[in-house]
This record gives sequence, structure tokens and C-alpha cells, in this order.
Amino acid sequence: MMAEESVAGQRQCFDVAAIAAIAHLELTSDEMDSLGEQLGRIVAYVDRLKAIAFAENSEQFFDVTASLRNVYGADEVGDSFTQEEALSNAPESRDGQIVVPRIVEGD
Repeated sequence: MMAEESVAGQRQCFDVAAIAAIAHLELTSDEMDSLGEQLGRIVAYVDRLKAIAFAENSEQFFDVTASLRNVYGADEVGDSFTQEEALSNAPESRDGQIVVPRIVEGD
């Protein structure tokens, strides 16, 4: 089912059946008509948002990249736990590794 909507003076065409198939949706004819209308309104709204003249109102916005800085220090070797110290905090360990509960089913 093809739905046509008038968006910003232009006709937009949506293949609602194809969109429903991609999304694995089973829609009735009425639902496809409704979805076509909704898609048209969504596209029209996005077109309206694109039309906002940000350049004219640039004082309302700021450059977020201007305040970015690297907050990470250089990698440096320092003191660390021994394997025994790290495993001492684990509820269960075996063969030098931490044992955790299985969360994936199957073999």
C-alpha cells in the first residue's frame, strides 16, 4: 500500500507495506492508511525543524567543542594488586581466575 502525503508543498510517497514488512508488522488496510498519514506528519515536522534559521539566532547557541579538553592522563605503570590480593575480594575463584555465575543458557 502506497500512501501519499503533501509535505511542504511536495508530495511524499511512502510504501507503507514495505515498511511494515521490514519491521515485521502485520497491519490492516486501515492501520496502513493511518501509518501513512502519521509518516507524512513526521516528515513535515522534521522539514519544519530543518527550516529553523539557526544562523539568525546564533547568540542563543554556543560551540560545545570549545570547552572540550582531554581529561585523561598519560598511561603510567604504577602500583597494583597482586593476583592473590585481587582474588581475595572475589566471592569464588578457581585456577587463578574469578568464578562468576553462568548467565548464558546452553552448552
